[in-house]
Amino acid sequence: MINRQNGRLKVSQVLKTPSEVERFRNRLEKSSGFALYFAVYDEPASLKKNSTLLKKSLGKACQEISLEKATRPIDFMMEKIGELPPEVLVHIPDFSITRDKALEKDGTDLLELLNVRLFELREIKRPLLLSLSLDMFEELSGGDFDVWDWRNGLFSFEAERDYRFRNGFFLLDLLHDTDPCRFVYQKQQQLKFYHHLQREYQSREFPFRTLYDFHVLGKIGRLYYRLGEYDEATNHFFEQRRIAESMGEQRLMPEILNNLAIVQEGRGQFAEARDLIEKALDIVNQVFRGEHNPTRTLLYSNLGDVQCSLGSYGEALKNCRQALRMQEYKLGQRHPDMLPVLVKLARVYRKRGQFEDALDCCRRGLHIIERKLDLHHPYISSMLQQIALNYFEQGKHLIAKRYIDRTLENAERYLGSEHPFMGLLLEQIGRAFYFSEDYEKALKYFYWALDIRNRKIGPGDLAIAHIYINVARVYLATGNVEDARNALQGSLALFRITLPQGHPEISKLEKLIAENPELASESPVPTEFS
Repeated sequence: MINRQNGRLKVSQVLKTPSEVERFRNRLEKSSGFALYFAVYDEPASLKKNSTLLKKSLGKACQEISLEKATRPIDFMMEKIGELPPEVLVHIPDFSITRDKALEKDGTDLLELLNVRLFELREIKRPLLLSLSLDMFEELSGGDFDVWDWRNGLFSFEAERDYRFRNGFFLLDLLHDTDPCRFVYQKQQQLKFYHHLQREYQSREFPFRTLYDFHVLGKIGRLYYRLGEYDEATNHFFEQRRIAESMGEQRLMPEILNNLAIVQEGRGQFAEARDLIEKALDIVNQVFRGEHNPTRTLLYSNLGDVQCSLGSYGEALKNCRQALRMQEYKLGQRHPDMLPVLVKLARVYRKRGQFEDALDCCRRGLHIIERKLDLHHPYISSMLQQIALNYFEQGKHLIAKRYIDRTLENAERYLGSEHPFMGLLLEQIGRAFYFSEDYEKALKYFYWALDIRNRKIGPGDLAIAHIYINVARVYLATGNVEDARNALQGSLALFRITLPQGHPEISKLEKLIAENPELASESPVPTEFS
């Protein structure tokens, strides 16, 4: 529900991210005697901030104990716990750090020692909170530890996002993420944790549980998207949508519609993505005020990107430029949040043949990464890819390949070797080999790309049509006209089904077939496209 005060819209409580510290306090109030809790943090700064919030919330009822300097950490912890009043919570924020140091020093495993002394710990009859890193959570939850089975609650001590307009929860592209978990193995750890957290929410009733369910569904959906599991991402966003509709809260809908649109874009369903973003913009115009509202900015940039894929380059340029101006007005010239818009604008310029303007956007993005982030940041891959594609369009294939090789190396660390995006990069490497007349390697990379896209997206994926066009070029260059004809006719059929009439890609392919009469004869659509 939208609260109104003096005729003006007021941000309702439902829009705020539910607090894990408050959920913990609620659980603590309902327990007595021995209770063992685990809080999982994504980075030290998150732990520090949430520890401060916990002490502020509980006051003297919370005692923080550090084990880092203790020579015998578990003995020290047991002694300190026994000295405190029964109602005082003991929080051990550095259990993971201390354990890692002990393992490195002499092989002592504090987790095993804690497990051995679980009965003694229960006899002390005090509440205990252990903060764990994601690495330690994965080991604890996947191992044979009694302390895990005896847990009374699992909580999340994460970094805060931008919550006022929920723009921290909007997907922009695969590599733009404010989460500190950059690498694919970290995302997989985080996903496992969120599924545990989801089961924790569903196992008992507590205040505002529906909101907690809503938020963890969004976290899981966004992770599945970044891991290339688009069906799972869609399912979780649809469940979010069901909850938002049941609450009657329109302010939650732009985020969900945008995220569904970005997944559809990843699948190559550009018209559906455009419709979802336009619907989100309609809701934003109804419920949010301010010409430069950040939610509107994000949606304009995403709309421009989808319009570019649909061949509406004029509309795409207008919306991407508008998004950039709005961000410059709110954030200045060098804010990291401008990177996705610069990538999208560079793509539009490239499609329009404005190569120098496209490179200017990329140079500006690289400067922001160098000054505000670091040269190992995931977004360096997006910039390098755009530069490579720019050089491809200009016929500078060897230069392009150098940039694509670097992009592939970076992206694999952040997305994994089986991510659908990797299929696009492999196709681009294949193009570089094609232009250098190394046709055997070109086909190898094209079919590698096809394998990934077919398995991860399916045979209706537009990227598959693009890859088969490149396959056909190799076949033509090697005199295999029949296979080239089948590949091109299949690509054309898929283009006509999924792209609007008059799309530049359709016109370009029809021209290629017309210029090579031997390709124009009718032939069955190959099985890969059926």
